[in-house]
Amino acid sequence: MKSLRLAMLALSILLPFSAFAQALSEERVKELALEAILENPQIIMEAVQLLEQQEATAQAEATADVLKEQRQLLEQDLNAPVLGNPDGDVTVVEFFDYNCPYCRRAMSEVEGLIEADRNVRLVFREWPILGDGSVFAAKAALA
Repeated sequence: MKSLRLAMLALSILLPFSAFAQALSEERVKELALEAILENPQIIMEAVQLLEQQEATAQAEATADVLKEQRQLLEQDLNAPVLGNPDGDVTVVEFFDYNCPYCRRAMSEVEGLIEADRNVRLVFREWPILGDGSVFAAKAALA
């Protein structure tokens, strides 16, 4: 009996809201949304941040998919220079630009990695992204 009373009470409360929701016109919904935004402008920033986060996640997933598909080409290219153990069980692919100061600085760390673990195989991939001089240096290295 108590359950029946509770159900009747819930229906008596919810039915008018259902009728109210159906009575809202599209124009009124837009007005209410605009009012909410004007009263809480941070909603816009939160929506933009959420969109940016979703786009970044989608981009990261797409990049991971491409790397997974192209992994064999990156790691097993016979024309790519290799340091360390050519038959190592761990392969590190290093993208570099001959004109990149950070790449030069990182090289000592990479050499330390190869010395510390004799099972590391390091594959170098030229990535001339710093302008025409980088492209020229990459072509000269291939000559």
